[in-house]
Amino acid sequence: MVVELAGGDVIEGVIDEIATPVGPVTIELALSEVERLLGPGFTREGVGGILERLGMEVDGSDPMTVTVPTFRPDVTRPADLLEEIARIHGFDRFAATLPLGAAGGLSPEQRRARALRSALVGIGLHQTVTLPFVNEVDLARLGWTDFSSLLRVTNPLREEEGTLRPTMLPALLNVARFNFSYGAAAVSMFETALVFVDVPWPEDPRLPTQVERLAWVLVGSVGPSILGRDTVPAEAGVSLSLLRHVMAVLGHADYDLEPGDAPGYHPGRSAIVKLEGTPIGHVGELSPRAVREFDLPGRVAIGEVDLQPLLAPTELVLATSPSVFPHVDFDLSFVVPADLAVQTLMQASVAAGSGLVESAGVFDLFQGAGMGEGQRAIAIRYRLRSGDHTLTNEEVSPIRDAMISAAEELGARLRGA
Repeated sequence: MVVELAGGDVIEGVIDEIATPVGPVTIELALSEVERLLGPGFTREGVGGILERLGMEVDGSDPMTVTVPTFRPDVTRPADLLEEIARIHGFDRFAATLPLGAAGGLSPEQRRARALRSALVGIGLHQTVTLPFVNEVDLARLGWTDFSSLLRVTNPLREEEGTLRPTMLPALLNVARFNFSYGAAAVSMFETALVFVDVPWPEDPRLPTQVERLAWVLVGSVGPSILGRDTVPAEAGVSLSLLRHVMAVLGHADYDLEPGDAPGYHPGRSAIVKLEGTPIGHVGELSPRAVREFDLPGRVAIGEVDLQPLLAPTELVLATSPSVFPHVDFDLSFVVPADLAVQTLMQASVAAGSGLVESAGVFDLFQGAGMGEGQRAIAIRYRLRSGDHTLTNEEVSPIRDAMISAAEELGARLRGA
């Protein structure tokens, strides 16, 4: 047809133009490698017979030299030969065995995260999952003023939520408002998630800083409703108790609270949380302005702390046998400056107790008529106990005086003295 219709010529011979010549591949295969990966029972004759049935040439004994034909370009290495051997041998003929090596499981941080979530659910909080986007209007309602560090999304799903959250509180407060709008009497919830800041991540400057945090919001009554008992309303004290519960569950004892607030927190009922001297977040109560902005009833207990320091492993606790000797209780009432933190007063007085203070707790706080301007009265109950003998009045008296002196160094004065 080429000659008759197209004016072509038919020449003698054959021309085969190959742009990339392909030749046979030679692979060395050790019999020990076959037994290591496929198990015992494979001989030189058996392995060679399988490969020869597939059109391959097999020379030598151990290792075998296998020449792979060009029509099998997928076979280029010993692992490919092992796949062919297993396929022809039959997968159903291999004995069932358990794999060797380390078994899977949760990391220590994952186990501690589960313990944290179980502890919060166990005291009545519900775990919440919210989207990582936030409306800047909600941040303004919370009292946020620094919008320069926000990380904005190029193509947001919703224009009004085009910013990655720097805090989880607005989303949780909106969830609380939604539940109250549908008749909920109380809301207690928490969330563990990432927050984002438009600052290069130290580990990879190409990414923004991402911090995993724990946040909680409690509104209304807290705990079970028991006939004949008053419910506990959500406020700063509840939030502080929740933090103490979290620290106890995770085994953290070296944490402190310092006066301080953040956007959205009540200026006089909030504190900075420090773990081993490093600030990790805030705990306290929502500011009255933010309560009104989010249309929530009453006070709102809130908190937000970095999660990674909380989940870090802690040292093992060395337990000691409880003392069988009787304790000695006494109360001290101090008149202190209003700006002196109760925790600072307690730490100083307990440290002066010669290691015998078993517990200390505030049982009364008074500020009003009878107090000087900028002063308040704090009453603390102390319990002393020795591990090897019964304390006498002669031993307790100088310890008590030392505790009073330590408080006086902070500007406190024993009431009635």
